[in-house]
Amino acid sequence: MIATEHSIYRLQGLANGEVALYSDEGAKIVIRRERIIEVECDEYRVKCKRYHVQAEERAGFETPMLSTSQALTAKGPISGHGGVTINGGDGAVARFAGDIKHQGATPAQRRGGNQRHPAKWTQEPDTFRAVRRTG
Repeated sequence: MIATEHSIYRLQGLANGEVALYSDEGAKIVIRRERIIEVECDEYRVKCKRYHVQAEERAGFETPMLSTSQALTAKGPISGHGGVTINGGDGAVARFAGDIKHQGATPAQRRGGNQRHPAKWTQEPDTFRAVRRTG
């Protein structure tokens, strides 16, 4: 057990049974009642070979940006309520497997124009490409 009697560093507001580890710069780990662990810091780093989170109900991230330096795999649908953007790099290809469904009006429909499908999807080995229709 490590203790300090210097009151300016002592964490306030802990309930009976709660435990805290904290620094003089304000970083802290608090083990709270009801099996809650809070971590507060400027940067949180984990270095390991594998990192596994098993959340029975859900896992949430409240952040303006979430990124990965490599691949991202989802075993369910990916929803984008603010839109979805796919940007390719050098030689990158967007690949789709299964049906591609569209909901909502196209720009031509919103302008009151005649709805025509100027492109159709054709399947080639390992990729789809848009092919311009004629006639």
